[in-house]
Amino acid sequence: MFNKIKDSFFIWFKETTRWWFRTLFGRIGILFALAAFVLVFLTYYVFNSTVSEKDTILDIQDAFLHLEFVQSWEGLQDTASLRKKLNSILIKAFVYELDADTSCEKSILIWSNSQEKINLCNYGSYNDSYQMNQNEYGFEFNKRYLSFGEYELPNQHFPAVFIVQNNKKYLLITDVVLFSEAYPLIPSMVLAVVFMFLLYLLIRRFLLPINLMEQRIIALQRGDLDSQIKVSGNDELALLSTNFNSLISEVKQLLKQKERLLSEVSHELKTPLSKIRLLLAMLPKQEKVKKIDQQIKYLDSMITNILLSDSLSSPYSNLELSTFLFEDLIKQSIQISINDNINVLSKETIKIHGDRIKLSIVFKNIFDNIKKYSNSTKAGEVVVSQNKKNKIIVIRDFGVGIPKSIIDIVDRPFVRNNKNKVSGFGLGLAICKKVIECHGGNLAISNHKKGGAKFVVCLPHKIRKENNE
Repeated sequence: MFNKIKDSFFIWFKETTRWWFRTLFGRIGILFALAAFVLVFLTYYVFNSTVSEKDTILDIQDAFLHLEFVQSWEGLQDTASLRKKLNSILIKAFVYELDADTSCEKSILIWSNSQEKINLCNYGSYNDSYQMNQNEYGFEFNKRYLSFGEYELPNQHFPAVFIVQNNKKYLLITDVVLFSEAYPLIPSMVLAVVFMFLLYLLIRRFLLPINLMEQRIIALQRGDLDSQIKVSGNDELALLSTNFNSLISEVKQLLKQKERLLSEVSHELKTPLSKIRLLLAMLPKQEKVKKIDQQIKYLDSMITNILLSDSLSSPYSNLELSTFLFEDLIKQSIQISINDNINVLSKETIKIHGDRIKLSIVFKNIFDNIKKYSNSTKAGEVVVSQNKKNKIIVIRDFGVGIPKSIIDIVDRPFVRNNKNKVSGFGLGLAICKKVIECHGGNLAISNHKKGGAKFVVCLPHKIRKENNE
């Protein structure tokens, strides 16, 4: 239990320290704290240097008056009058015999104007005649001794003066509490907390545009190109916010131009291909016609993959989410694929939540890869299952598998198996990975232990909103 608390504390301390030194708010806070410390330090020494000489003169005058006051008590003859005088000025006087025993606990009390029992050992000195004799003002204490200090009780401190003269010891306690020991720093702490809180609000107000820009960048990463940063004031941060808004507007305009260009290029490329396929369909069925049609399909597939890859590379593309049957998704993928030699082994009815068009392209690309690279006439197999969190689709072929040299990078763009002279750009599996990750899932590619390649697609039951932003 103790180790767990200790580890938690160290983790918290590490994260807090990192925040103070890495964030702008933290660095400004450290700067203000250092500035405050230096200011207090310099103020103390400047103030102390200006008043120290005055304090010394006043201490000497105060010491002289106390010595003369005690000197007037010689013999303690009129104690009634002395008692009345001391009570009127709130002083409790305790007179002890001066003996050779320096132990404060064994001092013998001669007289006091108070009924309280005190312990002489509770007196503490902070300035005495030995220190004041070292000044240049020429006042001599001779054989007399005086010190200024405090009489300390468990929860209270009282100003006091201790004097040795006329073979007696005098302790004069002023009946005014200096401070309570239990709460000596509370006012300072409260003021410090209040000032730090006000400083925090002030800094937060000045640096609010930076926080707004950070939130805007996060929204931009999720695809929000419409929001604007609220501009307040006319300072440099306001100008930066204005320029940031203008930059996002220009990016939005450029993206629209790019999408329009890609749409037009796609139309210009696919329209001739469609006409060529239509003309080929009118020709007599020959082997060469079949090969030409197959090459046109490859070209059409490459155009689709290139355009889709560019679309998915941007965080500003949203998913068109819906719910549909897995069986219908696979049928659609087989229809648009060049590979129709696929067996679905699972008979369970499973619903998929996601972008149907993009997911159909995922499975279409995997089926195409099986056709191109497996070098096997045996049908590929598809098995679907589900657990508490995900739908799991396993696709395998019975070919030669994926070379070990590219097995770990085969889902990266433009990675191809050069041993097979097949047309393409190496974008198919990279697009599959992007689409699945946009759905909050993952794609695992490996070689089956019994031969052939294996593709495992995991899709969550429900796509979270942030995956669609």
